[in-house]
Amino acid sequence: MTNPESDITVLVCSYRPNTYLVEQLRSIDSSMPGIPITIFDDSEQTDETLRLIKESSLSNVRVLPGAKRGSACENFIHGLSVIDSKWVFISDQDDVWEMSKVQDYMDVIRNLDADLPQIIFSDASLINEAGEIITDSFFRYQGLSDKVLENDDILFRNCVQGATLCLNNAMLSLLKKSLEGERASQLAMHDWWIAILSKYLGNWTFIDRPLLRYRQHGSNLVGARKKTNLFLNFLKDPYSSYKKLKSLKCQYMLWLRVSKRLSLDNYNKPELSMLSKFKLLAFKMIF
Repeated sequence: MTNPESDITVLVCSYRPNTYLVEQLRSIDSSMPGIPITIFDDSEQTDETLRLIKESSLSNVRVLPGAKRGSACENFIHGLSVIDSKWVFISDQDDVWEMSKVQDYMDVIRNLDADLPQIIFSDASLINEAGEIITDSFFRYQGLSDKVLENDDILFRNCVQGATLCLNNAMLSLLKKSLEGERASQLAMHDWWIAILSKYLGNWTFIDRPLLRYRQHGSNLVGARKKTNLFLNFLKDPYSSYKKLKSLKCQYMLWLRVSKRLSLDNYNKPELSMLSKFKLLAFKMIF
């Protein structure tokens, strides 16, 4: 098998980045010195992004225009449609990579079939704005489980944190094919869609170790939320819950169309947990 270390790149999506970007870029480079980094910047002006890259003192970073749609999901999908590499690491603009991250992923990659669409993701620790650790497991904090990838629950509950994702060229091709004639705005989130593709049309590997320090702060688009009761959330903020369910239904209907176009099985009777069955029932009752 060829050495995959010469065929990897990092994709960063940015929007009005601050000094966290400098720490992020340096941590990526420390994990694998010289690794190519491409930033898809969605800011109105890229001057500040370019200044921060200069401050990082790294020569292995380039900046390309983002999707200019005002959506992190659409910017990531845009970047993944442009980037060309055998393996692509996805990165946010304000986290910190652990020193062993790239090597630990490479240890997994060397044993995978690169002809099959592949994703690798890991656990993460959660840090505050000052870099202090809040919890050493993003998975436990949010009540996530990779077991949702073992049945059809992945259609209704995501477990893949996009900032930890690595995917191969076959998955990049599958991602593009799945969205032909569709709009990225129909996705609940890019990492969730990629997880679904890996479940039904590829392969997934979870590294049960925190290889990323995920920064929680006021500007996070999604952010980490401690596991709470779904019904209590709905009662506390019905409008937000309604919007999330509506977005999820849009993605689910997209999957039904795409799975049919790609000649997969019909998902009218998915194997679901009670929580996922409740969400499916909510689609029918509310929308």
